[in-house]
Amino acid sequence: MVGEFSYHIFLFPFKLSCVESESERLFEIIDDKLNKDTWIRKPFQLSPSSSYNEFVYFLDFTRNALFDTPDAEGNRIIKQFQYKIENTEDFQATYSIGIQNKKEPYKLKVEKITLDIYNTNVGVLGFHLENNIEEQNEPNDILKINEFGRRIYPQFLGSDIPHTQATKGAFLPESISISTSIGHTLTDDFKKFDNLMKSGKDLLPSFIMGLFGTPFLSEDLLNIKRPKKSEIIISPVLDDRMFVMCWYKNNDLSKKLYDVVDFDINGEKVIYGYVDDDYWYKFLFVDKSEPSCGNQTLKNKLLYEHTYARWVADYSGGTPPKCQLFGVSSYSFVQLTNVNWSKTHFCSMYYRMVILTLAQRASILKFSEWVGNLSGLKERHESQVAEKAKALYKEYIKFVNKLYFRDISAQEQGKELYEHIKKVINIERDVKDLDGEIAELENYSSILVDKKNNNALTALTLIGAALFLPTFIAGYYGMNIFSSDIIEYPTTKELIGTTIGFIILSVLSVGIFLTYKIQKPLRYFFSIIILLITLLIAGSMMCYPIYKGKNSTDEIITIEKSQLDDMSHKIDSLECIINIYNFNVKKIIQNQPNNQ
Repeated sequence: MVGEFSYHIFLFPFKLSCVESESERLFEIIDDKLNKDTWIRKPFQLSPSSSYNEFVYFLDFTRNALFDTPDAEGNRIIKQFQYKIENTEDFQATYSIGIQNKKEPYKLKVEKITLDIYNTNVGVLGFHLENNIEEQNEPNDILKINEFGRRIYPQFLGSDIPHTQATKGAFLPESISISTSIGHTLTDDFKKFDNLMKSGKDLLPSFIMGLFGTPFLSEDLLNIKRPKKSEIIISPVLDDRMFVMCWYKNNDLSKKLYDVVDFDINGEKVIYGYVDDDYWYKFLFVDKSEPSCGNQTLKNKLLYEHTYARWVADYSGGTPPKCQLFGVSSYSFVQLTNVNWSKTHFCSMYYRMVILTLAQRASILKFSEWVGNLSGLKERHESQVAEKAKALYKEYIKFVNKLYFRDISAQEQGKELYEHIKKVINIERDVKDLDGEIAELENYSSILVDKKNNNALTALTLIGAALFLPTFIAGYYGMNIFSSDIIEYPTTKELIGTTIGFIILSVLSVGIFLTYKIQKPLRYFFSIIILLITLLIAGSMMCYPIYKGKNSTDEIITIEKSQLDDMSHKIDSLECIINIYNFNVKKIIQNQPNNQ
């Protein structure tokens, strides 16, 4: 027996979406949405001692994001659930992977199925599987289990019918089945993709959606499905694959990887076997047959960058050395070792690190999608952008402070490994890009708010300009124009002249609105011309005599002292009105968009 044991965890990170009015409450009501007959809430407890060791491994301010602790009410970030499995002496829950041209499927014992839901409305579903069957424990068996067992829909479809035949010969399993209790088996053979027009709209397989049940729905291929108020849509974060965690104990392979094969030119740098080992590359990058990189130089570079080799050869316990070699890619976290006890750390501390980074990645993608949706709102919905951008920024601040951490452990190895995972999965780069996206959205929403305020100010200014004529008339005639003992009625000729003057003033007032559409510098030119003509007409009307003596219409008008005082008052009123009009015109000019 070459291989002794392996442990596989298939992780499915996803996003949750529902009707907008329910999205803020989704994290609170998720307990009621899950079927209580199949899912149970699993708050973290310090007992047994292994749980305590896992808990204190992490810094205290990060624990609320890693564990569903009972005392986190009001500040809860994560809720953890576990699917009910009935393992008995007569029945063992299994995860079966059928492969084309293989007589018997790979069968893995289902230790547990976990579900972590975060307050950013993302989650991670985990299948925790033991491989303790000797006949399927060879190195190539481990590669096939990882490659085929992680698939959730076809990577491509062939041109021949059935369309999935070509895919199943390359990457896709014939079927994946999960039996959690006697008489309860969830199976998907992916045949719905052979006829997309009929039944291939739902993207996710039944062995995932069957665990959730109602009211959860699978995302459709064209992403056009919209949930009803009581429904929740599950969308994958990765592509057609789940994230793979695999712990594999194999003494012979470990020796190949920790053996010193060379030194650098100065003899100071040890070159271990893993930097040029094809199996380690396939194991790390989840290839089932040949390495997916044919360039030897690039392959060596990738192995250096994606391998964490602090404990590749530990001679502290004598010879042979203990080997713990870790590999991280954007869709895998693997460990190849020759010691049994390392599985405990793999399934606890390291598992928590991976879950956290996947939740961070899913949350970043959800926020990025949120930004894109707000930026793409149609013009008639622009008024909603500022309000929704504020809500987005509020949730993003919570994420940065409560779920995204630069460091999570005081242990040196924990710090290095977490940093290595973040670097490979590009968490820091994506957070930085998201910062820029949200900053641009803030600028965009500010522009929309300023535009709205400017439009309101422009409207008020135009109203003020339009009211200039009534104001002028009131100021010109005064409030006692119908007092017959002071003012005589004007003649028909005078009335016609005054009316024509008022019409001209009205046309000039309309011209103020027309200049709003004229581009600079013509706008300024026409505005000045209109202002001068207005002043000329108004002055002429003011100076035109309408006060006459009572006995003769032909003699020269004699202006008495009281009339002079009244005329002086009107001139002062006109000057004040002209100043107001001039101010309104300037405001209109100043509030025009710069591109006009």
